[in-house]
Amino acid sequence: MAVDRGEYERAATLTGAADPRIEEQGVEWPPDERPHYDRTVAVLEASLDPGELERAREVGRSLTPDESVAYALGR
Repeated sequence: MAVDRGEYERAATLTGAADPRIEEQGVEWPPDERPHYDRTVAVLEASLDPGELERAREVGRSLTPDESVAYALGR
């Protein structure tokens, strides 16, 4: 939803937060969710400069699971 609202930095942070959760579980994105993730990443790559995108994703990767949920909920 963040990318649809034009909140690109927030969306990049959230995708960065999701990536380690997927890796930690040793799973792939579910088939019904993967197209949404891929679309989000494509929009972000087209909308943010590469350094900005990587910084926001790195912030997301550094969040704990609890911090990720709080960030997603806007707390």
